[in-house]
Amino acid sequence: MGKLNTVVIQPNMTKSTHSSMVLLVDDQAIVAEAVRRLLNEKPEIGLHYCANPIDAIKAANEIKPSVILQDWVMPSLDGLDLLHLFRSNPSTMETPIIVLSTEESPEIKSQAFAAGANDYLYLVHLARLDVLMPGKTG
Repeated sequence: MGKLNTVVIQPNMTKSTHSSMVLLVDDQAIVAEAVRRLLNEKPEIGLHYCANPIDAIKAANEIKPSVILQDWVMPSLDGLDLLHLFRSNPSTMETPIIVLSTEESPEIKSQAFAAGANDYLYLVHLARLDVLMPGKTG
């Protein structure tokens, strides 16, 4: 697969300095910026951005995320296939996965949940991410 196409969004991105680590897989940098801003005042939460879904499994194996946020529509690999890859990977099969999408379609939501997604967020609802982090209460 070669070099990871990833960007570290928050400084000091090690599991030891953060109680939670988010892996964001999305081909749109604007989504990464929105998530970064949401988490900016939460130093206990680290953010690792992977723009290329093909590299996401390797990134997840390396950083051991607490939660994975993944886009549903990406050019090189669709969200359903990526979900199947995460769920068949021993190191991510139990990791909570939240699908992000610009489509609020019952059919797509059903597919996501059937494939193992823990939640589905219409991108307008990014503010809900705070209460979905492990150990948080809403």
